[in-house]
Amino acid sequence: EGRLPQLMAICRRAFGDRPADLAAAEQFAGSVLQQLGRSQAAVLPYLTRALELTRKSLGNHHEQTAVALHNLADIKRNGGELDEALKLEQEAVQIAEAAHATGLGVHFKRLVCIIQRERNDVANVLAACDRSKAAADEVYGAQSQLHLDGLAQWASALALVNQKKEARAQFDVFYAEAK
Repeated sequence: EGRLPQLMAICRRAFGDRPADLAAAEQFAGSVLQQLGRSQAAVLPYLTRALELTRKSLGNHHEQTAVALHNLADIKRNGGELDEALKLEQEAVQIAEAAHATGLGVHFKRLVCIIQRERNDVANVLAACDRSKAAADEVYGAQSQLHLDGLAQWASALALVNQKKEARAQFDVFYAEAK
């Protein structure tokens, strides 16, 4: 980490006329710091620059822009900025769907559901989890791990909105299908 600023300065000089490559370097630096458990304040500048450079080089509708948005949403979520994380993740979903990156869309929808649950957003959590589960089933099928994850998210969301009987039924389905 101590030499990271020097390395990034070299990358900025080397990739100055290639913003997509510089975006990838910024993204990598942010990811490494995040995996090392560094603070949001340490990671955020790299991921923010990665998003800005990705938008500049690839545009607002490219699947890599969706990935950069998702990565920024993840660090915001981990830092407790749930409203901002939700906004970024929802934009990532829209871009992934428009770019026909269905696998990314499924993953991002799942995280929208998680963020809604963490925000205790009773009004929207069930719909978000339903969209997530439906997308996973459509893309990966009802036997996939993402289908099981969707069932677990749905059951957790039901518990949040105090629908214990329905939550228990969903947990029973989840455990039966997980076997």
